[in-house]
Formats: sequence, C-alpha cells, structure tokens
Amino acid sequence: MRRPAISYPVASLVLLATACAGPPRPLVIGFAYPPGESYGAALQLARQTLAADGGREVAILQPRFDTEPSTDFELRQAQELAATPDISVIVGHGSSGSSLAAAPVYNDSGLPHINALATSRLLASSGPWTFSLIPDDAAEGAFIAGYAADVLGARTASIIYVNDGYGTGLRFGSAAAFAGRGISVLDQAPIDGVTDLEVTLRAMLLHGEPDVLVVAARVAQTAAIARLARSLAPRTALIVGDGALVLPTLADSAGPAAAAIHIVAFWLPDSTPPMRDFVARFRRIAGHDPAAFDALNYDALLLAAAAARAAGGDRARVRTWLRSLGTREPEYQGVSGPISFTTRPRHRMLMARIQDRRAVAAAGQ
Repeated sequence: MRRPAISYPVASLVLLATACAGPPRPLVIGFAYPPGESYGAALQLARQTLAADGGREVAILQPRFDTEPSTDFELRQAQELAATPDISVIVGHGSSGSSLAAAPVYNDSGLPHINALATSRLLASSGPWTFSLIPDDAAEGAFIAGYAADVLGARTASIIYVNDGYGTGLRFGSAAAFAGRGISVLDQAPIDGVTDLEVTLRAMLLHGEPDVLVVAARVAQTAAIARLARSLAPRTALIVGDGALVLPTLADSAGPAAAAIHIVAFWLPDSTPPMRDFVARFRRIAGHDPAAFDALNYDALLLAAAAARAAGGDRARVRTWLRSLGTREPEYQGVSGPISFTTRPRHRMLMARIQDRRAVAAAGQ
C-alpha cells in the first residue's frame, strides 16, 4: 500500500536547508492541521500578526498531504515533524483521536506540543511536553452537569454520543458528573456515520423522556438530533458539547430547533477594543466571524511563536518557558483569555445559546 506523501512548501524547504549569514535564521514552529478553509484564516492572521510585530522572524510550517486525515496518517505526520530539527514547537492536532496518536511521539522526541482543541483527559498522561489550552472532557462534563442541575433544574438525563475519542470522553465525563449531582442517567447511546438517529432516539425515550439530553456529536448529527428531539421529546432541553459549535452551519442545519440548543463554548467574543480588533481582522480574511476554534488556534500559534523567541528555538527551553507562565513569567494574554500551565488550564467555559445564527452567552450563569 502506498504511503501517503507529506510534502512541504518549497520556501519552507529552502528555509530549513539554507544557513543564512547576517540576521538570525527564522525560528520554525509547526502547525499540524490539514490545509483548507477550516483552519486557514487563523493561520493567515497569525502570520500577519507575527510579520508586523517587530520580533524575530517566525516561520509557520504546515505540512501538505495527499490523503484524507486519519489517526494513522497523523501519527506518521507527527513522526516526520518531530524528526525535523529546526521545528521548536508544534501546534495541533485537530481532534482528540489524532492528538492522542501524535502526543506520545512529540513527548518521546522532546518536542513541545501545544494542544488547542482536543478535550480528551488522556492527553494529560501523554507526557510533560504536551500543553493543553482548554479543559478536558472531565471538566466539560462537570460544567454540563452543573448547568443542568443549577440552571435547568434537571433531575434526569440521557446521553447520545459519537463513538470516538471526543464523544466517548464527554460521555464518561458527563455521566460521572451527573452521578455526583444526583441526576439519574436514563440511557446512553453511541452513534456513528450510519446510525439511524430517529430509531436510536425513539429507543432511548423508551427509558423515559429526560429533563436534559446531552449530545456529544459533530455538527450534522447534532443538528439532526435537535430536529428530532423537537418533535419526539419537546420538553427535553438539549445540552451540546463544544465539538458542534460551528456557526452558522449548526444554526442553518438545525433550523428552528437551534433555539432549543444549549452549547458549551470555550470562547465567545466580548466588546473590549482588543477583541473588536481581532474579530474585525479575522472577518476581513475569512468573510465571517471567528469561532472558538479560530481564537484558540490563533492564540496557540502566537503563544508558540513567543515561546520560540524566548527560547531561541531550543526545544527544552521552550518547554521550560511554557511551564513558567504564571510563575516566573507572567501569564500569556491571548484573545481567548490569560494562558498559564501552572496546574490545569483555566476553565474558560460558557454555556451559549444560538440567536440570529450566532452564539451568545446563556442567561443564568
């Protein structure tokens, strides 16, 4: 079987291969996401910011590949990135499954790894070279259970989840937190790409109509479940995990049922001047407002660049600098909030509602 090829832009190959006289060679950080619209705007904005800030030049290396993303492929991608000596820190990967596959490679290679999006609690055991910007699925589950109990007054819940690292992690985190809150879990049902969602939801309702239904799935499945729940269980509140917060896609796909969704957000824009500036700059590039994953990836790239500059590109010193944030070094101020790794990441979580195809903070928090 032909091995998927990983190639790098010609300019990057020249950058990595050519020793320069005079000014210091650019520092290099890796961005381990597939190219395309989903992550391109945050990458472009980060490059613009770094080019204009007057600091040492930082090149962001993003591999290209000729196959669809998969856990197996991203493992091999991590191996090749870790073997590239000029790379001083990695930002990636795009899911819990791919991050769990790649993190041991980076830790074994002594390459600092900034995880911006994956929520699996198992990443914490990958090693001391992995740094997560967001709370894990246990913390997200506790947040969901707290909101269900304290804001919605729930006493019963059911959980429907996509059967992958993200979905199963949030299922276990939510179920454990519901038990701790005295909320009875009536049913838990896995789904995949071929699941008949109506049949599954009807079967779950045989155990009773819950006060809340937790949905740990992707955008298309979440929207379909919301539409079904609106007719099959109209008294049930939907609490949706962060993985489906892609707007306006979720709002458009769910239609009127979007109004019933309560969804976890790791970031929402506020009205401060720096935030307005970030949103405006992002909108000029992408043609739409940034989502939480855009803000988090932007922060992760600028944080990686700051670490590389502070450490002169040395991997071990990058790790030391990241670990020192909030102690010897001040917290890094990102658009998603202050960043440090002294203990666990700050639990920057909000419950959001969907209004006019946008996410807004829910009342009662």
